[in-house]
Amino acid sequence: MIRDPAGGIRYILRMNRTAAMMALAGVVVLGGCAFEPETSAGAGAPAATAALAPITPTTLPGVPNVMLISDGVYSGGVPEGDAGFDTLKALGVRTVVSVDAARPDVEAAEARGMRYVHVPVEYAGISRGEQMNLARAMRDLLRPIYVHCHHGKHRGPAAAVVGLELTGEITPAYAEEALTSVGTSPNYPGLWACARDAEVVPPSELDAWKADLPAVAEVSDFVGAMAGLDRAFDRLGLAREAGWGAPADHPDLAPVSLAGQTADLLRVAAEHPKRVDDETAFVEALRVASERASTLERALDAGDTDAAETSWAALSRSCKDCHAVYRNHD
Repeated sequence: MIRDPAGGIRYILRMNRTAAMMALAGVVVLGGCAFEPETSAGAGAPAATAALAPITPTTLPGVPNVMLISDGVYSGGVPEGDAGFDTLKALGVRTVVSVDAARPDVEAAEARGMRYVHVPVEYAGISRGEQMNLARAMRDLLRPIYVHCHHGKHRGPAAAVVGLELTGEITPAYAEEALTSVGTSPNYPGLWACARDAEVVPPSELDAWKADLPAVAEVSDFVGAMAGLDRAFDRLGLAREAGWGAPADHPDLAPVSLAGQTADLLRVAAEHPKRVDDETAFVEALRVASERASTLERALDAGDTDAAETSWAALSRSCKDCHAVYRNHD
């Protein structure tokens, strides 16, 4: 299949309807489409706009929602354990870009010859600085590049397409098509707006940008995560009172995005726990609460208000029980 609505360089995807991805003889096959991995350093993005037909996401060992977005650029979920990083290695991945707030497993990547870059972004959208950092990563770092968030459906693919749009490698129309293909929810309007509104940055401006591409970015510590969590939880409560919609006096609130932010902040808090007598139990409590917030996010995204109420009750119970032990008696 050949797609080139922007009139740029055309990339030919050789179609054979396999359901798996594999690395064989230097060729990676993803969802029935094959390409030869890019291994050159620097100036990684093609000079003209590429237009690929978005590929249906594929679940591979240790990595969910893997999708080939452009020549040598994948998006997907966080690689889980050795299986996930072994899969990335089999794909020939040279650079892993995390846009999740959780600390990347830099050691696992480096052990397999891959560089990690950490550019955390929020569910509400991608800031201009973050967009520029992503564009420099897409343009300058070794390919294939794997861009991931937590689940691989929302922030990760949005970050990847925005970075590619700024370099001129893909068009906004194709970016929206890619997000549709991977299932990015319309309940994250900020991410969609970033993909829709991104414009090509002149090379001179991109060259002048002082890119910040650390292996592990500084994120909120426990206190910062808890402060953000309190705000997100309060806003979730307002959305619940409005029937799991945006309240009239807060039309900017997006309940699904807030639930995802809550889950993210709980995972950050688990990475930076305060000192308590039983830290293991405390971290486990945060982990369970994060899973319940993720369940709430999925229920809201599906429009299932009954399931959302059940998930909200479970999340609220987690917070109340945790506070009773670890906060109320400090």
